[in-house]
Amino acid sequence: MNHLLRRLFPHAEAWLTPAAIVLGSIIIASSIALSGEKRTIPPQPGREPVTTLKIPALNPSDHVLGNRNAPVIMIEYSDTECPFCKRFHSTLQKIMKEYGSEGDVAWAFRHFPVHKKSMKEGHALECAAELGGNEVFWKYADRIFEETSSNDSLDLGLLRPFAADLGLDVEAFGECLESGKYDEKMTDQRSEADAAGAKGTPWTVIVSKGRWIPLNGAVPYETVESIVKEALRAR
Repeated sequence: MNHLLRRLFPHAEAWLTPAAIVLGSIIIASSIALSGEKRTIPPQPGREPVTTLKIPALNPSDHVLGNRNAPVIMIEYSDTECPFCKRFHSTLQKIMKEYGSEGDVAWAFRHFPVHKKSMKEGHALECAAELGGNEVFWKYADRIFEETSSNDSLDLGLLRPFAADLGLDVEAFGECLESGKYDEKMTDQRSEADAAGAKGTPWTVIVSKGRWIPLNGAVPYETVESIVKEALRAR
C-alpha cells in the first residue's frame, strides 16, 4: 500500500504517514444501490484514490460553510433525498464543528440530483440562498435533512413553511421555487461530478494544496477526520 500511494501521489510525501496509508485502502466506496436512475452509495471499502480529477474550483455561486480560503476544503456533491447523504451531512457538520471554527476547514455544497424530489428541494435551497443569503442556505439544508426520511419521503408542501420558519418572504420564495431558474445549475453540477468519475451520492472531494482525495459514499466520521488532520499537518 505504501508503494502504491507513493506512485499515485508522488508529491504528497507529507500525506503518507501510516495513518494515511491505512486510509488509502478504505477511502473510495464502489458499491452502488441502483433503483431505476437512483444511485446512492453506502460506505464500503474498495477502490484506490484516483490520480486525475477535474472539478471546478470554488466560485461565487458555490455555497460555502466556513472560510472560503481555508487550507482544507471539502466539496460535496449531494442529493437531499439520498439516505447516505443524510447520514454524511451529519458527519460533515461534526467535522465543521471540530475543525471549521478557526477557519482551517470549509465545506462547499453542490447538487447531484438523483431522486425525483431532489430537484425541487435543491431549487428550494437555491431560492433560500437568493432571498436570505449563505447562512439561510445552510439552515434550510439542515432543515431538509432533518425532516426527510429520504428516498423521496419529504412532503414538498413543507418547502414554503420551512422558508417561513427562516423568516423568508414566502410569496417571493414560491415564485422563485416555481421559476425553474436553478435547474440548469443543478444539472450542470451533477454533470461535472459524473465527468470527474463520481459513481453516485454522496460524492466528496477533500482539497488541500493542490492535492485531492475523492470520497464515495457516507464515509465514517473517523475516516474523514483522519484525512482532514493529515491535510492540515501537510499544509
